[in-house]
Amino acid sequence: MALAVEIRSGLLACCLLSAAASAVAQDFLQDSPPPTPPAPAPVPDKKPSECVQVTTEAAFASVGYDHIVRLKSACKTTFTCNVKTDVNPEPTTVELAPGESTSVVTWRGSPAREFKPDVTCTGAGAARR
Repeated sequence: MALAVEIRSGLLACCLLSAAASAVAQDFLQDSPPPTPPAPAPVPDKKPSECVQVTTEAAFASVGYDHIVRLKSACKTTFTCNVKTDVNPEPTTVELAPGESTSVVTWRGSPAREFKPDVTCTGAGAARR
């Protein structure tokens, strides 16, 4: 223990303490049961509204970017969609007939070229977000 007083031995004592702490942690880990892997997430059922494809575009105009949300229906029934974004939370409602495509301009002249759409479509008793 006389060595623990010296500066060099202080470094050694630190290392010995670390080794002791590691041994205690190892004992603790050996006593605990092995971690169980997380359960796989359930696969959601396909709903008819998943047939509405949503894409976005920020088209540069003379004073900024126009935020455009495009909807394309591959559905067999008509859907009503509410379209809003993180830049413009005021919803715009559009109807999509089977096989129809439409574009919604949610903002004109924005300084931001990135935005996130929030589209909710309902029809035939299903909803999509």
